Amino acid sequence: MDELSVKYLHYKPIPLSDLIGTKKDPTKMFEVKLDELCNYASEDSDVTYRLYEVLDKELKKNNLTKLAYEIEFPLIPVLEDIEREGIRVDKGILNSLSKDLLILLDNYTKKIYEACGEEFNINSPSSYRRYYLIS
Repeated sequence: MDELSVKYLHYKPIPLSDLIGTKKDPTKMFEVKLDELCNYASEDSDVTYRLYEVLDKELKKNNLTKLAYEIEFPLIPVLEDIEREGIRVDKGILNSLSKDLLILLDNYTKKIYEACGEEFNINSPSSYRRYYLIS
């Protein structure tokens, strides 16, 4: 939320780390002075509401309200559960997929070199300019 505040409101809120340190131990919140905690909570509420107003306008302006409220927002509890509980990953399938993708990448790389008539660093921005902007 702090980053969104800087981006959309041009305002840097009080960082949580100023109150509880960088270890992000939530129990440290009980050690914060009441006036500091009140200032933080008030600012947090204000920034949240102000961001809501800005982002709601953005959704409407880009015709994304229906998508947000009917698809994206209802997924939040599901994604929260996944983040909290984790997911099971089949390492065998991932390894197999990785090998398949490496083969595809190698084949596409060879095709690019053939089309250009020479080998070069495909990931280099200067190569992009040389082969696509000049040609």
